[in-house]
Amino acid sequence: MIEELRPADHRPGRFFVLGGGHVTGPSRRTDYRSEEAAEYRRLYKSARWKATRARHLADEPLCRFCLARGIINDGSLTNTGARQQDPRRRFLVCDHVEPHKGDVEKFFAGPFQTLCPDDHDIVKQQLEVRGYIVGCDAAGRPLSPDHPWNRRREALSKVPD
Repeated sequence: MIEELRPADHRPGRFFVLGGGHVTGPSRRTDYRSEEAAEYRRLYKSARWKATRARHLADEPLCRFCLARGIINDGSLTNTGARQQDPRRRFLVCDHVEPHKGDVEKFFAGPFQTLCPDDHDIVKQQLEVRGYIVGCDAAGRPLSPDHPWNRRREALSKVPD
């Protein structure tokens, strides 16, 4: 259910209350994550995280997934190697290799990897959900060793004659 709230000047479409979410304005989005997620989201605003992130990005200034594909991406490109058209997506992400799930010690200790926004928001999410990266080589074979096709081939190669 969407209930519209009008600001003092009564122009429509400026502020909304979305069922179960927070009040949003022109520059804010509704956060539908759990209360636990809201707790650890605060860690991203801490001085300790900002220093950890800056230190990691100085040590690893290129997207790790792009490098594996042969693309040198300092945050100015998409994950396909094209120039990033959206200036709000021209940055690099200090990503937790293993999900921390709110564990503060794991949050600050890492391990970390540098990713471009496309790889962080699309490829890494698929990896966490599926357990493998989508994509194939020129011959049509999956790139990820964890892809089910590769696991099936491994199992078949272990069958005794």
